[in-house]
Amino acid sequence: MIRQVLLLMREHPHYVWQLENENEQLAPFLEKARRQWPELVDEFWQRVREGRIEVIVAITNPRISEVYPELFVRNLVLGKEYFRRHAPGIQQKVYNAVDLMVGHGQVPQLLAGADYRYFMFSRPCGQKRVFRRVGLDGTRIPSVLQHYSYEGITVGGVKLQSKSGDDVLPSAELADAAETWGQMHPSIRGEGHHA
Repeated sequence: MIRQVLLLMREHPHYVWQLENENEQLAPFLEKARRQWPELVDEFWQRVREGRIEVIVAITNPRISEVYPELFVRNLVLGKEYFRRHAPGIQQKVYNAVDLMVGHGQVPQLLAGADYRYFMFSRPCGQKRVFRRVGLDGTRIPSVLQHYSYEGITVGGVKLQSKSGDDVLPSAELADAAETWGQMHPSIRGEGHHA
């Protein structure tokens, strides 16, 4: 999957992708790439430094509602160290608990302490919600409940399209479609109302 993403990025300069974690996604790719596509290893890290590949979790993707806060913190710290070592200057502002529930009451202060500014979590159902979550110590963090595997939802004049990586591999189809969306929505071209 990561190989396909990198090849798409060559043809589509505005294509952005989110990497969940090192253990389950990145490590298997790097192992295979070193043997079969060595040029893609440096290309991967270049895309991370450019911000075109956003790292949204850490070392692994723990079920934060089911693990001790210490394990959650260890995952954050090790993940930040790993990605900053390989991509100095990387900004990891969004923590996305992919396909997980919201987690325990200390999540806001733990994320803020690890220099995350936003929290997202996703479920395959329900309505998108944006809110400020308040931690046990009063820390507030902007949070979003996302849902995935949706298609054709329009929010504020912007068309949203999401396909789960579990269901569909990255393809040029979505990137090609996205290039036409600005033509369909005047607000994207800057002709709409400005706040």
